[in-house]
Amino acid sequence: MRSVFDKKQENEGLQGNKDFERLEALFIESEAKLDKAKRVYNNTVTKYNSKIQSVPTRFVADAHNFHSRETVHIH
Repeated sequence: MRSVFDKKQENEGLQGNKDFERLEALFIESEAKLDKAKRVYNNTVTKYNSKIQSVPTRFVADAHNFHSRETVHIH
């Protein structure tokens, strides 16, 4: 997405364009929402992984084939 906004600097027609500015704001908002969702997911996965490794939950997790999950790493 950054390359799209770099084009704004190169193209004078895009600077001050209200539609492009709204699109830029939507991208920024979407990035913030994705970042928040990633943090919530990773926090939940971390808690889940800790829980299934503790006793006595570990015995139930093993009996029902619960496995550790990986966190999400998006750049």
